[in-house]
Amino acid sequence: MAAPMTADQLVAGLGEWGLTYTEVSHWRTHNRNSVGPWGPVHGFVWHHTGVALSAADGVAYAKGTLYHGRPDLPGPLCHLSVGLDGMVYLVGWGRTNHAGGGDPATLTHVIAEDYTSQLHPVRGNKDGVDGNARFYGMEIQYSGSRNMSPEQYRTALRVSAGILAHHGWTARSVIAHAEWSKDKWDPGCAPDTTMNLEEVRADVAATLAAGPATPTVATPPV
Repeated sequence: MAAPMTADQLVAGLGEWGLTYTEVSHWRTHNRNSVGPWGPVHGFVWHHTGVALSAADGVAYAKGTLYHGRPDLPGPLCHLSVGLDGMVYLVGWGRTNHAGGGDPATLTHVIAEDYTSQLHPVRGNKDGVDGNARFYGMEIQYSGSRNMSPEQYRTALRVSAGILAHHGWTARSVIAHAEWSKDKWDPGCAPDTTMNLEEVRADVAATLAAGPATPTVATPPV
């Protein structure tokens, strides 16, 4: 449990971890705070966009769909996004529409960081608790029907490590959307197949322990 990072703290953390980023216009004040709270925060949710994008398309997608939203869901749809080439796009800061409703049991486990295997929620968007108030959210720009690129994965690990380091959290504060909501399976590695999040958390932990000066060498798990 913690107060959310400020936008300046996020940018400083990305710089410390050697990450290249693009700031979408007015991202620092682009949020859904008018409809509900953001914070205290407890963890970091990984998502996939469900859309296969080239690196060149990444900025347009971040400025378009992720920033403005969809007809059924207003934007921003995440705090940050990771392109095919590992570019980080800063989309919004504050409450964003990324997690939706999820399992309170998952929330309890993330707060305590006491679980030892992949989480399997039994509640979702219609009968869950508000995740948009409680988590940071990252949309990784790939379909989920195949694995993310190595550049995306290494960037996602380092973004996660930067946020964890700021809060003093462990890798147990990083979860998949599929571990939050029974309605979701992202981030995926094959059709309807969620990545092995225990391997992801092991890679996050190793990245965090190595520190920002050490290059991240890791392969997306299946």
